[in-house]
Amino acid sequence: MEIKNRNRQPAQAMFKKAAVLLGLTCAGMVSASNVPTEGGQLTANAQSEAAASTEPPAADNNVPMANGAPFIAKCLKAATSYTDYSFDYVQTVYKESGTVVEKGTVLVKKPLLKAIVRSGPKAGSVALLLPDGQVKAHGGGAFKFITVTLPQTSDYLRSPNGWPMAQSDFGSVWKAMEKYESKDKCPAKVTSEPVTDPSQKSKVLMLVMTKPDGEKYKRALVDPTTNIPVEWWDYQKGKVYAHSLWTNFKGNSGLSDSIFATTKVEKGEK
Repeated sequence: MEIKNRNRQPAQAMFKKAAVLLGLTCAGMVSASNVPTEGGQLTANAQSEAAASTEPPAADNNVPMANGAPFIAKCLKAATSYTDYSFDYVQTVYKESGTVVEKGTVLVKKPLLKAIVRSGPKAGSVALLLPDGQVKAHGGGAFKFITVTLPQTSDYLRSPNGWPMAQSDFGSVWKAMEKYESKDKCPAKVTSEPVTDPSQKSKVLMLVMTKPDGEKYKRALVDPTTNIPVEWWDYQKGKVYAHSLWTNFKGNSGLSDSIFATTKVEKGEK
């Protein structure tokens, strides 16, 4: 029912305004490009700690590397082989206005996806990708009582680095990497063997992608057993712009359909 009078907007317009206020954001994935987003700032100490954790080793070029295109295809196949999966994320984005850190959880059961923001400027936001491609979502705080339905292309449904919520599954990430490599002519290389990285306890495969002019574009660490990414760096003008850390990956755990039927966070999702 549409609610309107001389002093009030139609309900649809009110919901759109609410969506703007929600500023919904979801999983920390590979950066889409220079997409502007809003976010809060950290203290100087927190910024320093975040910066230290996102500085990749300087020895990227000192290990044997192979063509990365077949490896990207292999990772895409691995990601799409799961019936369902979930993981936690921490994303740090360096903006002119300050450093933004967001933590949350993503649950995937294609074509369904649920993203829960647990901390950061938009803590409490939940977004649910529906079978029809629309997204049902609500913000945190008082906005958790206002649920809106938005197209998955909405700018309100982007992570701090600009990545679309609806593409927060690993399959979508690797499809984007295939496009960057083949259509955008961004060459990718991967280490010939698993290597030791200071940020990981176990050896990982390291994938590095550059732009056609040789400028560093993406850097990923991938679990050699599952071919699932565990850490990711995005670059702008050759400098780290965003860093994503993915942990607690659980594949084929039998996620219930009820999880994807509501924006409410159930006990098993906490």
